[in-house]
Amino acid sequence: MAPLWYANVLKPGMSESDILGRKLITILAINSGVAEDNDQLVYVDLRIKALYNSRTKEYSYNGLPLLVGSHQRFKVNGIQLPGIIHAVGDLGRDPFPQKSYLIRGFLDPRNNEVSVFNQTNQLSSLISYTGVYKFISNKLQIGSQVKNDQKVLAQITEIKKTPALKRVIDNGREWEIPDPQRESIEMALTATVNIIDGKPYFKEDQNRLILGGVIPLDFSNVKVFMTITELSEVN
Repeated sequence: MAPLWYANVLKPGMSESDILGRKLITILAINSGVAEDNDQLVYVDLRIKALYNSRTKEYSYNGLPLLVGSHQRFKVNGIQLPGIIHAVGDLGRDPFPQKSYLIRGFLDPRNNEVSVFNQTNQLSSLISYTGVYKFISNKLQIGSQVKNDQKVLAQITEIKKTPALKRVIDNGREWEIPDPQRESIEMALTATVNIIDGKPYFKEDQNRLILGGVIPLDFSNVKVFMTITELSEVN
């Protein structure tokens, strides 16, 4: 049974937002009635910013699957809404405004190879590298693209590959040794980004683009993480 004040307090358009002001939940419609046992029933249509799992074909919110018949608790405008889900569907959403950006950066081996990250931690950074393995760099070429459902999100426009070094600190001295198995990678790409609250994001609202930040790039043959050194809007 829903509290009697629900139908009077809840209004279409009420919403709950995250710390960036983006709406997570919005009330679309409210209907109320009385059951045979005189209990009050309140039906609420909610628009929820949910995650979709293409493997399970299910939506989730706050880590919980949105399943018909499941008991859920939502918060809207500070009001807790416990209830049972009767239906789930994709309503779509208003698209974010988009712009083209030029992004420059480099591949830090600590972000692209688990073995390098673990090794440098274990040895207290006594060993470091300036490049990634060639089996990674060889897969990156001008024209390589990041796509989502056949839509091009980013494309490499420039790439510079130079011989990499292995740096070793021994007895307080630093040595640099050529590493023929690796290459240092600097590259530039053009990307279509979403503008949310005036800030650029890559892949909808998942990755905010900032100098020094890391952007994940899922190419068809390899996934890399590029550290951003330059970021500018393309007119």
